[in-house]
Amino acid sequence: MAQLARTLKTRTMTTPKKMFFIAGTLGQGGAEKQLYYLVKELLLLGYDVKVACLIKGEYWQAELEKLGINVLHISKRGKVSRLRQIHSMLKKSKPDLVFSMHFFTNFYGALPAKLLGIKSVGSIRSNGFHEIEHLGKLMGALCYYVPNIIIANSVHGAENMAKIFPGRKQASVLPNAVELSAYDHLPFKALPDVPVLLVIARLIPLKRVHLFIELIGRLNALNMPCKGIIVGYGPEENRLKHLVEDGMQHDSIMFAGKQADVRPWIKKAYALISVSSHEGTSNVYLEAMASGVPVVALHFDGIELLIEDSKDGFIYKNLEDMTIGCRNLLKNLSLRNSLGQQARQKIENNFDSKKVVHTFLHLTEI
Repeated sequence: MAQLARTLKTRTMTTPKKMFFIAGTLGQGGAEKQLYYLVKELLLLGYDVKVACLIKGEYWQAELEKLGINVLHISKRGKVSRLRQIHSMLKKSKPDLVFSMHFFTNFYGALPAKLLGIKSVGSIRSNGFHEIEHLGKLMGALCYYVPNIIIANSVHGAENMAKIFPGRKQASVLPNAVELSAYDHLPFKALPDVPVLLVIARLIPLKRVHLFIELIGRLNALNMPCKGIIVGYGPEENRLKHLVEDGMQHDSIMFAGKQADVRPWIKKAYALISVSSHEGTSNVYLEAMASGVPVVALHFDGIELLIEDSKDGFIYKNLEDMTIGCRNLLKNLSLRNSLGQQARQKIENNFDSKKVVHTFLHLTEI
């Protein structure tokens, strides 16, 4: 990391453009990881970057500090106090662009920026409807209309938000990215005796991890031995563990808990399973695909924009079809590796962080 910091300092512009990012959290979530990737690539291109966050001391703060970023803490509580503090930060730093990484912080970044004559960018991180469920229509409207530019991480998120709040140009799309060099593509050389199917998710209702537990049970009942590993944590954990106990699945389901680095778990996986009710552009999918691990998913709105059924993964409408599909996949190593190769190629072509940052600069006209 010390060598990286020295490298970053040597690649500077004659007159560096200034970027100011505002994050609601810097915990181990998808938006936070994307913030890190953007900041790292922008620093390498010579941009002057600052980051402010509502919460202090979370995981990605330490990682940003390794890049030489002194993360500012928005310590005030209450909307008005926070707006005043952010206004003061922006007035002092005079950035060329303010970018909110979470939908619920769009208003905090955009209003002070507007008062200071600074261009602002807001984010849509999920499917549009999910954002409004948490904020309500009024605050949602402010978060959508006040920024100069809105960028969604998925086409369906942009389209849904335009239906909820008509009257402005539909959001542009900047897909999530992966740092491709950090992911090895290692095809399986032989069918494992007990293949691993993997879920990586926050254990909350919308991720529907109970369906994954049911899938593993169904496959084992069909004499297709496999092991299910659940990486993640959350309020549903105890309920899910009770489901495993009730179904006598102790030997076939493992809870791996919270993991700072999911790559070792992805490497073990024969396939990544998705049973979520909705997603934006899932980091987990991209990381699996970058590793040559196919994604097998239950259908949700917009998934076809990431996974091409039967080419680089599989999409099923219900658990019964998914069970049959997984059973066939677990018997066919060449199919598994072919899907993984196509998935890796898609990431190289469309989702490498070094390419996505240039799309970001184009969309923001900075």
